[in-house]
Amino acid sequence: QHESTAAEPLDELYDTLAAILNEEESTHCYKNYLLPTGEPVTLSESVAIISGGTTGLVTWDAALHLAEWAIENAAVFSNRTVLELGSGIGFTGIAICKTCSPKTYIFSDCHPCVLRELTENIRLNGFVLEPDTTRHIQTESQGPKAEARNCQTPKLIVAELDWGSVTEKQLLDLQPDVIVAAGALH
Repeated sequence: QHESTAAEPLDELYDTLAAILNEEESTHCYKNYLLPTGEPVTLSESVAIISGGTTGLVTWDAALHLAEWAIENAAVFSNRTVLELGSGIGFTGIAICKTCSPKTYIFSDCHPCVLRELTENIRLNGFVLEPDTTRHIQTESQGPKAEARNCQTPKLIVAELDWGSVTEKQLLDLQPDVIVAAGALH
């Protein structure tokens, strides 16, 4: 646009343009998935398989297959509390929440970058998280006040859950009816 004017080119503009062109490409992109039901799922994902020291910032084929199975077996999740282990950036859980009518869905992961991206993706798809999430699983408390606040179906929670150190009591406190997990074979 500047070159189309009769004005003398500004070196500062060319320097800035060169700096922008030389920057690394963004490591994030937005991907849109269309569920068999016609519902869309939009996710902010990493373009690299390993990013930020984790593989949890991409959607794996296992998550796509688990979501497809869940949609075909929606009665397994209907009006139940579902705990997902290793939610990653949220594809499976968001798909289940959009199509299977769970009462409560607990997304869990342990990596801080993954939890941030997961939270963003849940909101990106039009859901509202319960107050005070993301939180450590050991501080999880579900009392009458939490239930009274809830006017959303399903109730969504993001929990920091490290498989290497979680206790049986912590899992029992979540009171899941169904536990799901999708993982890649290494």
